[in-house]
Amino acid sequence: MKKETPRPHNLIGSLQLLSQVASLVVIFIGSVVVLGWILDISILKSVFPGAVTMKFNTALSLILGGSSLGLWHFARSSKLPRLKLLRTSLHCLSTILASLLLLMSWLTLSQYLAGWNLGIDEFFFPDLTSGEVAPGRMAPDTALAFILFGSTLLLLSQRVYHPAQFFSLTVFFLAFWGLLGHIYQIKLLYSFGFYTGMALHTSLGLLLLSVGSLFCCLERGSMSVITRLDAGGIVSRRLSLMVIGIPPLLGWLILFGYRNQKYSSELAITLFSISSVFVFANLILRNAEFLSVIDRQRQEARERYELVIHAANDGFWDWNLLTGEVYFSPRWKNMIGYSDGELAHELTTWEKVIFAEDRMAALKLLEDYNSGKVTRFSATQRFHHKNGSTIHILSRATHIKNAQGQVIRMVGADTDITELVETQEALRHSKEELEKRVEERTAHLVRSNQELEQFAYVASHDLQEPLRTVNSYAQLLAKKYQGNFDARGDKYINYIVEGAARMQQLINDLLEFSRVGTHGKNLEPIESEVVLSQALHNLKMAITQSSAIVTHEPLPTVMGDQTQLIQLFQNLISNAIKFHEEEPPLVQISAVLKQQEWVFEVRDHGIGIEPDYLERIFIIFQRLHSRREYPGTGIGLAICKKIVERHGGHIWVESKLGVGTSFYFTIPLS
Repeated sequence: MKKETPRPHNLIGSLQLLSQVASLVVIFIGSVVVLGWILDISILKSVFPGAVTMKFNTALSLILGGSSLGLWHFARSSKLPRLKLLRTSLHCLSTILASLLLLMSWLTLSQYLAGWNLGIDEFFFPDLTSGEVAPGRMAPDTALAFILFGSTLLLLSQRVYHPAQFFSLTVFFLAFWGLLGHIYQIKLLYSFGFYTGMALHTSLGLLLLSVGSLFCCLERGSMSVITRLDAGGIVSRRLSLMVIGIPPLLGWLILFGYRNQKYSSELAITLFSISSVFVFANLILRNAEFLSVIDRQRQEARERYELVIHAANDGFWDWNLLTGEVYFSPRWKNMIGYSDGELAHELTTWEKVIFAEDRMAALKLLEDYNSGKVTRFSATQRFHHKNGSTIHILSRATHIKNAQGQVIRMVGADTDITELVETQEALRHSKEELEKRVEERTAHLVRSNQELEQFAYVASHDLQEPLRTVNSYAQLLAKKYQGNFDARGDKYINYIVEGAARMQQLINDLLEFSRVGTHGKNLEPIESEVVLSQALHNLKMAITQSSAIVTHEPLPTVMGDQTQLIQLFQNLISNAIKFHEEEPPLVQISAVLKQQEWVFEVRDHGIGIEPDYLERIFIIFQRLHSRREYPGTGIGLAICKKIVERHGGHIWVESKLGVGTSFYFTIPLS
């Protein structure tokens, strides 16, 4: 995470506006001087009579420099977010003007260095000023200043900020040097021998250009220090104005007194020295007090942070990647069994107490985090406790970057999670033991179910033969001797026949129930309508006798066991026919696709089911009515439930007493 130093946006905006205004003022100064050359107005060339004149080429250079700086600002304006072509054009035009300025100033300076005359000094207008070696030629220090300023503009266009700002500062001091020469009336400061001197308004124009170029990119390069809200930014802003303003003012005052013979030169130097010492001593004291307050606030903030971390049972560390310095909080040391004074604030301390393999993993994570491969620094690490035990620590950290995007610090908070890790380990062992027991119990239940199903099948199958014998002789007895007994004897014979028949039906149903899980076929694509047709064919007699009406909507193809699905539909439709009112039964069958499964509905308009019994009807041998009212064994719906579950679905019922019942069951798509 990159942490940007906060900046006063109002100050940055004001200084950037000042930079734009400076470019306009410089253009105005150059234009006024050009007008003075065109109209031959001396006061416009030299500000006041007898002063150094600004040459035409100098005025033209000011216009080029101011225009280039202004276009650079306009090309970066946020008011042109989508006009990419216009911004590019303005940027190119700014670069061209800066290049022309650089060319003109280089040619001028080369004339001084090589001693030749290229004819560019009086190319536009002749300079009739007497006493100059090269009439019409800009001063050598002016040419040097324009070379540096033109280079500044080209560097800014390439986003090379540090050299550009260094050149701007050099231009500032060259112009400031010339301005002081005019203020102090010391010709040596703005003119060299018989060469052209730097005019007063030239030094002012260069000052404005240098300030404008310094203020145009305050978030980058060396100037970024001035606009910060931290202690360095505040102190630099205070000192900059005082260093630039106070010494020249003191020098002027002392020089003014000396020239008016108020004191000797020795006393003037002494006064300047004493005044400078006094002023700068006060500056140092005031800024020292300010820095002391900042440091105290920072220390209090760190102490509050340590208290919060300690209250959270965390230890924290601070690693300066540039200097290698590391700080470990007392709580961090306590977590691994040491007091605050037992461990040094060195990286080797961490290397000694952490497990070797965890140290390598942490360094790899640090590399990936700082390079952007991972977005979080969080890892569980093992440390050697002083008593020889192992401590598990959750380490979380973030990095801090400087204005250039370089990672300079890592700050982290560590939490002792040893108890949590040990608890999780105990839970894991308990879970494994529980899963093992569940697997054993499940295997036992599977074997028991298989044995029970096999027993039910064998028992029901073996009961068939003696039951058929009992049923046959009971029917034979009833047929041959019916009427030979009294009414009670005939009644008993009927009980025997009916009981044998019910027993026969019960055993058949029980046999079918056991076969669902043991004698099922593999699931394959089955057309539901074919299955329904077969079920209706099997129920043809019951449908005819009850005058039932069975309708259905288009039914899908499903994955299933055809025989069992026939039995499923047969049982549900048979129930719908059985439990009906006086009117002929009406049964409706449909299917809809919901969430990767088919939902079938078998609806009737029969007697309905009371709400209290809706959950019981799928339990084996559960009956809601007496055999006299409605015959049956109570196994049919249990068979339906078992068939549906074998197909991976589930079955339920919705009913309203006296209105009808809807049975729903699902079959997955796959």
